[in-house]
Amino acid sequence: MLAVTLASCSLFGGSKTEKKQLSEEMIFSFFVGDTYVYSGQPIEFEKRNLDVRVDGRYVSCDYFDMTFSDNVNVGTASVTITAKPENPTVQGSVTVHFYIQPNNSYYCKSTDDLAAVFASPNIQGVTMWINYTIPEDSTVIIPAGKSLLLQYGYRLENHGKIENYGTIKMTGAHLSTGGRRDSELENYGTIKNHGTFTILDHAVIDDCGVFTSDNTISNAGTVYLKDQDKPFLSQEQGGVKYLRKRLTAEHILVDGCVCKKGYYSYSPAVTLADCRDRDFTTEYFDNLGAGQGRVTVTMYPRAKDYYGEATALFTIEKGVETAADLTELKMLSDSGNFYEYKMSALTIPGGDSFSLREGDILTLTSDLTVIGTFANGGILSCDSLSVGNDACFTNGGNLSTQKAIQVFGSFTNECAGVYSAGTGVQIRKAGTFLNQADLSGERVVSIDGTFVNEGSMTIANAYTFGTLVNRGTLCFPQGLNISTAGSFVNEQSGIATLSADSNFRNYFENRGTVVSEGRLAVADGSTFLNTGSFDNRGGVWAFAPLAGVSGEVVIRKYLTDESVLFEADYTEIIYDKNEHVPAFTVDSETLPTDLYRLKLRYVGSEKDVDTCVAAGEVQMTVTILPIYCMYAGTYVYSYTILHATAHIENKNDFLEVYSDASYDNIVLETDLTLTGYSSYYIGRGCTFNLNGHKFTATDRSTFSLYGTLMGGAPLPESPSEEAVSILITENADFHNYGTLVNDGILLARGAANFQGNAKAYLSDVKGSIVNNGAIYTNDLYP
Repeated sequence: MLAVTLASCSLFGGSKTEKKQLSEEMIFSFFVGDTYVYSGQPIEFEKRNLDVRVDGRYVSCDYFDMTFSDNVNVGTASVTITAKPENPTVQGSVTVHFYIQPNNSYYCKSTDDLAAVFASPNIQGVTMWINYTIPEDSTVIIPAGKSLLLQYGYRLENHGKIENYGTIKMTGAHLSTGGRRDSELENYGTIKNHGTFTILDHAVIDDCGVFTSDNTISNAGTVYLKDQDKPFLSQEQGGVKYLRKRLTAEHILVDGCVCKKGYYSYSPAVTLADCRDRDFTTEYFDNLGAGQGRVTVTMYPRAKDYYGEATALFTIEKGVETAADLTELKMLSDSGNFYEYKMSALTIPGGDSFSLREGDILTLTSDLTVIGTFANGGILSCDSLSVGNDACFTNGGNLSTQKAIQVFGSFTNECAGVYSAGTGVQIRKAGTFLNQADLSGERVVSIDGTFVNEGSMTIANAYTFGTLVNRGTLCFPQGLNISTAGSFVNEQSGIATLSADSNFRNYFENRGTVVSEGRLAVADGSTFLNTGSFDNRGGVWAFAPLAGVSGEVVIRKYLTDESVLFEADYTEIIYDKNEHVPAFTVDSETLPTDLYRLKLRYVGSEKDVDTCVAAGEVQMTVTILPIYCMYAGTYVYSYTILHATAHIENKNDFLEVYSDASYDNIVLETDLTLTGYSSYYIGRGCTFNLNGHKFTATDRSTFSLYGTLMGGAPLPESPSEEAVSILITENADFHNYGTLVNDGILLARGAANFQGNAKAYLSDVKGSIVNNGAIYTNDLYP
């Protein structure tokens, strides 16, 4: 397009090209000669759809105007394309054509006059996607060659006159939910069929007027007749005709009905097969609560599928409801209309009680707190369950908690195989848990009070700080731990199996049968009484022989000075940046590292360390870890890592050691100069010995003395720059918080900051100065 414009512009040096006459051969637009369907609206195209090409090049549509004519009704429509005067390429105008054909599927609108629609030459066929009514004073003539399609789900109601010389089709559809949608023709006027009438699927024809046909009506679907058969309705290709049926109870389908809180009667929905709910009325009896109710269905005289009335029975099921508190829960339970109750939390106060009936369900998303009495005969689930002091909880049904059951009072389990306690049971002091059932699966039990087992139970991760009594069968897959205040009594009828390692640290008495398959540790000073059968299969570690115990029994002994021997000559070590941990033996043997824990700590510190490298007094503690070991106890050993002396050969040597507290003596072997925006210090307890060499702080460096500085060159007979032992130059800082021993010349030059004062008066020092030589504050004069 740009090339065409430039070629026609004399401003760019080209000669002016003569415009060509616009012709139809130049028009390449898609609509030229194309055919479109009548819609009742003018058919026009946007200018951007105009495609004009001259010598193969496009000419912008902005250089043309478009004028439409005869572009509404059926026939030939015209588009006149006129070149604008400023068009640089073509001139003149040309007319092209397109065609409008009749609409074979015109969607009828509720505002349309159907008689006028069929009289229009623009419309060949009408599709009804709406409910439409033909008034009494209207006559609709469907000419030959034209058609009317009644779509499923919509109704054509005729109160006037329909004469068909063309084609009428009725459709229907089956729904995925199992029902169907029909096309409906209700006739209260006159219908005369002289052409083709076809039923493709489900259709309802209600004839309350005059319905005649010169030809046989093709029924390839299903027709539901209201009152009487029409002989001209054929049954082709499986077509079916239905007449109305007398209503019986078997025809009536009543929806499910569930009791709800606040409802005093129940009227469930009624459905009749292949019948609209507006075609009948309902009346309900015996419908006040859970049980069996009755409903009487009466058909309207104009109903399509049935006539008469019938009574059907229906069931009102018990419902599921949410209770706000115990009072509402009791009200719902007492009504007998509900079987499941949902709550956030529930508290049974002292002196109050609640019983969950057999088969009923109570679900709490939070806590159940029992201070009074609770009897569970149904299915109970909650986040946590707490049985308070003097409270009583009896489980005779299904109990499930997300958290451990807290028992401060009395808990009795009577139901076998249906008790689940989330993370376990914690029996608090003064609490009692009695199991009388045979329970499957594993439970975690922690005992501070009393646990009595008369059934069978598997306890995982069992800890007893209170009293455990077994009269039935107990299995401990992870072993049993008896604390220093706990006890386990296995009575004569009791059978206990310890499948893993166990630890008895207080009181154990066996009068029945015990099988120990794991390792067992019996603590020093605990009581171990066995008058029954104790089958030791995994080994026992004790501090004294045990009566009546079969298998291997290992007698343990404590670490002592006689049994523990540390590496010789390890009392004093000089700091060398290496880790120092002495090796040791017990009874002349080296213990495996997994048998003990080693703790290292510097004397005076409250924290343990991983390694001992720095100087100081170290305390090493060896603690025997496993209880299944022939050794026991803790042993403490002390040793010292001495401070070291550093000899400084260059500045890098000084940088490595000056901040290391494990050096208590730093000796210069050469002159030392500190420079450049950095801070240096000598720590407390450390001596910085100049050893006759010169020390200089310059160039904005900072030197802080917390220990002792000494050893400068002796005072010469006459002062000179070369004789200065300590030099602090301009913009350098020297802070003395320790002891400065000056044996020679100390010079703080210019604006140097010595002792926090640029002129270094001795009265301003924070540490102490032993001046055996001379101190100069500006130049080499005192």
